[in-house]
Amino acid sequence: MRKILGLNTGFENLEYDGFHENPFSTSISLLDYDAVVIDVGFLAENCYGESSSTYQNKTLLSNRNSPQIVEDFSVIKEQIVELLKQGRNLFLLMGKNESCYIYTGEKQYSGTGKNARQTNIVREFDTYSFLPITIKATHVYGSEISICGNSPYRDFLKQTADSSQYASYFSIREQSTALAQIKGTDKIIAAVILYEKGKIICLPQPFYEDEYLESKYWEECGRKYLDSLFELDERLNISNEDFSLPKWANEMYILGEKEEIAKQIKIENKIGELQVKLINQKHYIEEIQKYKLLLTASGGLLEEITKKVLGELGFSLLNAEKGRSDIIAKYGDLGIVAEIKGVSKSAAEKHAAQLEKWVSQYIEENENAPKALLIVNGFCDIPVAERTEDVFPHQMLKYCEARGHALIATTQLLCLYIETQRDPACKDDRINELLSCVGKYERYHDVFEYFDLKDTHK
Repeated sequence: MRKILGLNTGFENLEYDGFHENPFSTSISLLDYDAVVIDVGFLAENCYGESSSTYQNKTLLSNRNSPQIVEDFSVIKEQIVELLKQGRNLFLLMGKNESCYIYTGEKQYSGTGKNARQTNIVREFDTYSFLPITIKATHVYGSEISICGNSPYRDFLKQTADSSQYASYFSIREQSTALAQIKGTDKIIAAVILYEKGKIICLPQPFYEDEYLESKYWEECGRKYLDSLFELDERLNISNEDFSLPKWANEMYILGEKEEIAKQIKIENKIGELQVKLINQKHYIEEIQKYKLLLTASGGLLEEITKKVLGELGFSLLNAEKGRSDIIAKYGDLGIVAEIKGVSKSAAEKHAAQLEKWVSQYIEENENAPKALLIVNGFCDIPVAERTEDVFPHQMLKYCEARGHALIATTQLLCLYIETQRDPACKDDRINELLSCVGKYERYHDVFEYFDLKDTHK
C-alpha cells in the first residue's frame, strides 16, 4: 500500500490506512512517503500562530516563531524539491493562505536621550515560499466550478465535488495546466505543474469535520475524499513509471497497436517538419527585426545595419580605412561619403564637421567631390513615438546647407527602405531624391505610416 503524508491537514481522526498526518512545522522526513499532501489554509496561523499579534491587518508571528517559520520553510522546500526529483507527487489543498509578518531579528532606533526608542524590525513573509514555484492567490470561497482537466484529474474533481470547495483562485508564474476554473470565468482554482520528474497538483480544499452537522457525514465524505486522492496518486504514479519490454514482446502487436504506432510515426514526422519550419520562421523574424536596429542602436551595430540597408538599396559599398569615414560608397557614378551617429539627444554641428573632414579626404584622394550624407539615429534611447524634437536642430542647418550635406534620420532611412520593399519601382526616384537633397531630407515625416503599432500607441 502507498503511504501519503499530510501536513496541516485535518483527516487524522479518520484513521485512514496509509495516511499519516503531522503539523507543517514537523521535522519528519517527507522522503519516507510516496506522496505528500499540504493543506495551505491558514498555514502560518495554525502552525506558528502561538502568541501572535497583528500588523497591518495581517498576522505578526512572535519573536520565537519568526525564525522558526523561516527555518522550517527552508527545510521543507529542500525536501519537496528532492521529492519531485524522484518523480513523486505533491498535492496542495488550496485554502486561505495570506502572507504574514515576522520579526527580522534586527532593531531600529529613533529619538535621542529620554525620548530614545528601540523597535524590532518586521517584514512581510510569503506563506507560499516553501514551494519551488511562485503562486499568487486571491482568497474567495465558492463551489461553482467548471472542470477543464482530463482524466484522472477530471475523475477526482467529479468524485469530490460534494466534499470540497474552492477557497482561492490563483496564478502561477511557471508553466501550468488548468484543471478547473470558477464557472463562467477564467479564474483558475485547480492546476498541475510539472516539476523535475514529479508533479505539483493544486486542488480545491476539502470540508473538514467541523463543517459537517453530523459526524457520520464527515466519516463518509472525508473517507471519500481520501479514497479519491489515493486513487489519483496511484493513477499518476502508474503513468509516471518507466517500463521496458523484452525484445520478443515488441515483435508482436495487440489491440490495434500496429496501426497506432504508424499514426505515431506520421505525427513524429509532421512534428519534425514543423520544427524545421519553426526554426526557419524564427530565423526569418530575427532577420526582419534586425532592421529595428536603425531605431535603437549606436556605434558599430548602427554602422553595420546602415551598411546592410544601403547595400540592399543598391549602393556599392567601398572599403574605408579604419579611423576614416564610416561609409564610402557609390550609387551609379556618384561617389558618397557618409557619417553615421547614434546619439541620445539631437545631432550636433560637430557631427557635420566630422563629415566635412571625410569629404576633404575623399576629394584629396579621388580628385572629385562626393555627396555627403549625415545619417543620425537621434534620441535613440527613447521610443520612436516619444521623439518629438528635431533630430537636426536649426542651428546646424546653415553649416550643412553651405557644404551641400544631406541630412537623414535613421527613422526616415527605415521608412525609405520599407517603401522600396513595398514598391520596388520607386527605388531610384527615392534615392536620387535623397542624393540631390541639401539640408534636411523632407520625406517621411509621419513614420507611423510605415510602422504597425499596437493599439496603445495609436
